[in-house]
Amino acid sequence: MQNNLSRSKPRPWKVLLSDKMRGQVLEIIHQVARRMDDPNTIAAIAQQALNQSSVPGKWIPSSFSFGFAGIAFMYSVLARSFPESVYIQTAHRFFSLAVQSTQHYPLFSPALFDGTSSMGTLLSQLCHIDSRYLPLKRTLDHNLCEQILSFPLPCNEQRGVAASEYDVVSGAAGILAYLLTISEQEEITRQAIEKLLQYLLWLTNLREDGLFYRWLIPYSLLSTGSKRQEYPQGMYDCGLAHGIAGPLAALACAYRAYDKHDVSSAEIAGAIQRCATWLIEQQITDEWGINWPAAVNIAGPQKEARAARCYGAPGISCALWLAGKALSRTAWRRLAIEALEAVLRRPAAKTWLISPTFCHGLAGLLQICNRFAHEGDSGLICSRISSLTSQILDTFHSDYPLGFRDREESNREVDQISWLTGAPGIIMVLLATATDVEPSWDHAFLSHNSVSR
Repeated sequence: MQNNLSRSKPRPWKVLLSDKMRGQVLEIIHQVARRMDDPNTIAAIAQQALNQSSVPGKWIPSSFSFGFAGIAFMYSVLARSFPESVYIQTAHRFFSLAVQSTQHYPLFSPALFDGTSSMGTLLSQLCHIDSRYLPLKRTLDHNLCEQILSFPLPCNEQRGVAASEYDVVSGAAGILAYLLTISEQEEITRQAIEKLLQYLLWLTNLREDGLFYRWLIPYSLLSTGSKRQEYPQGMYDCGLAHGIAGPLAALACAYRAYDKHDVSSAEIAGAIQRCATWLIEQQITDEWGINWPAAVNIAGPQKEARAARCYGAPGISCALWLAGKALSRTAWRRLAIEALEAVLRRPAAKTWLISPTFCHGLAGLLQICNRFAHEGDSGLICSRISSLTSQILDTFHSDYPLGFRDREESNREVDQISWLTGAPGIIMVLLATATDVEPSWDHAFLSHNSVSR
């Protein structure tokens, strides 16, 4: 396999679909967008989804992952591609509802999903379509940094760490990813970034006993009963969403901006080196190539993960690619491409992608392939953009309320309005695939790095 990794910057974003398929995708995008433009309908479908799902959840209007904020995010991205459409007004309407609902559902956490950083991510997109949002975003960013500086990040080896303290969804990695996108950084912004960096540097070192890394999650801090049953001695989470791949990707982005902060480039580079080396050491192989476990079991065998963005080779490949770019490690970038190509060679039954959604389904894999198609030189990845898109289109049914449904591991089908596991995330990935507008929104989810050094 030959991969040219010498490109200094990604090629301009372009459509890699046939005109016919592009037309089909755009038709479905607009159809789903029309179905989702009424807040009362969305609230009703959300309640219906709670009854359909086997996964505990709650409709929170201010929420990014399961509320009006995530819907506003989708419409703000649609408005960038179709500036003459009604999508701008629809985005504003849902944003206003999300803001109003914070009176009853405050954003107590700085988290990237369902915290203050999520509202900042939404405002970043709204600012692209209407500059009048800029003063509000500056105020929110300042308040977010105050929140971070008062927010506890426990550094206690005896206690250990929970994934939610360092991960992309709720923890330091995701919050840092957002802060790095702020172009006008105040002193308080730099202080907040400094705090997050210092925490991640602590996290990515060995414990004082020299036996385990600090990101080992002890039994007592595992998030579910099933995990405690599966990992009685604790575990290392490998994934991009909740595992060490998230901090690795965030640190790689921070390295590009290290000269703006007091933490030295050598310290960040050392942390990147430790995390990337550890992840590479955990790879497992099968007849199709490289893969990873969802987590490393301290007391038992490793099980391969599904081929998703949240867990598995696609998300880990993103982290290794960013790390390889940050430290100019060609071998890491080559490994990232090889791992993603292995995913695309595996038969569908071996990828365990049963849903079309962003977090753990086909849309997340497609968006990662979109990024690699524009930043790398893998003919295989480029050639699979159409087939992945086709697989997602095959799950569309006009008689579903939102056109697309999430399929859970229990095989239940859910009319899901959640950005991560529902129609909004699918629509945004299809939009990125069918238009020449680069999806800047995916930096917040650590699919690429827009921070320049």
